[in-house]
Amino acid sequence: MGKTPVSDSQLECMLELSSGISCAARIVNLSMDAALVSSNMLMMPGARVPKAGDTGLMTFSASVGGKRETLKIPCRVAYVNSGQLGVNIMSPMLTNQQQALLTHLVGG
Repeated sequence: MGKTPVSDSQLECMLELSSGISCAARIVNLSMDAALVSSNMLMMPGARVPKAGDTGLMTFSASVGGKRETLKIPCRVAYVNSGQLGVNIMSPMLTNQQQALLTHLVGG
């Protein structure tokens, strides 16, 4: 499934990783199995940078059917590159409601 470009104002998120790293970010592209997120916090001097394989939660709110929904999506860092992270969505760990909301968001 292809990635869906997401408006910057639409999906700001918080990444909370098992390595103890938390950062505010913006979702640039989103699909059912992956996301590209961008964070200026990762480029600050002395910032702790996630490593491929780190697991955690990507939390964001989105408007679905006129109602604001908050999703906490389990994810794993695939790569880190200049303030951007590629994360894999751990689909088997999604609830039916999370799957339905994510499907709606990516237009599936």
